[in-house]
Amino acid sequence: MELFFSQLDLPSFPAVPSAPPKAVTVVTVKLSNSSSISVSWEPPPAEMQNGIIQEYKVWCVGNDTQTRYHINTTVDGTFLSTVLKGLLPGILYQVEVAAVTSAGVGTHSQPVSILIKLPAEAPSEPSEDSDEGSVSLAEQITDVVKQPAFIAGIGGACWVILMGFSVWIYCRRKKRKELSHYTASFNYTPAGT
Repeated sequence: MELFFSQLDLPSFPAVPSAPPKAVTVVTVKLSNSSSISVSWEPPPAEMQNGIIQEYKVWCVGNDTQTRYHINTTVDGTFLSTVLKGLLPGILYQVEVAAVTSAGVGTHSQPVSILIKLPAEAPSEPSEDSDEGSVSLAEQITDVVKQPAFIAGIGGACWVILMGFSVWIYCRRKKRKELSHYTASFNYTPAGT
């Protein structure tokens, strides 16, 4: 009987990945007015994935003397990079990545350190391609339009325009009613017949 079971090709249950993602790289990216980092990696070796990789977990932890900052995200298993936004300048961040199968989270990668430089420390390199280092006009407009003050201002302006139009219509109708009253009293009636 033991021979029979050893010859069956039973499916094995997935396990957590036994190796971390390879070649984790972290670089700073300048998007609009916030500091961001781009994190990229390669999947763990195929023989150590232990199932289908469904997603990747990315942890970004920064410390200063008083506060600990966390930016964590989950990326679909078909993607091998992500951008983390809203990092604070002057903080040293540690980034780790792990693959996830249906069995759970696998081994974390070695931490990769990155220091977000203060704006005064950031090098200003003139580039040959003017679009590369600068933020496009469309991105700038999008950033402004998303601001609550801009949205409130547009709402207030629309309200003022609508109220002005309503007052204009009210005054116009009131004048017409006054004029229609006079037209009836000025009708010619012959006298003395």
